[in-house]
Amino acid sequence: MNSKRLSRLLSSVLVTLVASNAFPDIGPKPDPSYFRWKGGKAPADVELITVWLLECKTAECADAQPTSMPNKWFGCGPPGCYATAGFGFPPYAELSAKIAGRRVRSKPFKMSSGSFYDIDIQAGQVNVSEAARPFSDKDRRSIAQLPSQYRP
Repeated sequence: MNSKRLSRLLSSVLVTLVASNAFPDIGPKPDPSYFRWKGGKAPADVELITVWLLECKTAECADAQPTSMPNKWFGCGPPGCYATAGFGFPPYAELSAKIAGRRVRSKPFKMSSGSFYDIDIQAGQVNVSEAARPFSDKDRRSIAQLPSQYRP
C-alpha cells in the first residue's frame, strides 16, 4: 500500500473516531432555590400539593404566571419547597397556597437562583422572606429529596 493511500485511510479513521466521541453536556445547569417552613414543617392547614410558585416580570406581580415547564420545577413537602430553573428565574415571584380551603398569595418577593427563603404562615397569610443565612446541608438535602407525592 502506498503512503498516499495509507495517509487517506488513517485520516478517515481519525475523523470517524473524533466525530463519534461523546462531548460533555455544555447546557445550562439548574441552580436550586430553597424554601423552608417557619418552625421546621408545614402547618397542618396547608395543602402541600396546592403550593405554587408564580413568576413575575414586574415588582407588582400583575403578570403572575405559574412556573413554566420544561426547564423549571417547583414542589413542596413537609420540610419545605424546592425550585430549580435551567435558565434562571424571573426577577420577582409570589407563592400561592391553599390554606384551610382558601387560596391565598404572598406579597411579591425578589427571586434569584441559588437563594434561601423562609415561609411564614400566620392568620391565613403567606409571608416569604429571604433567609438570613444559607440552610445547612442537612436542610437542603431533606428539602431537595421531596417524596414523589409532592412532585408535579
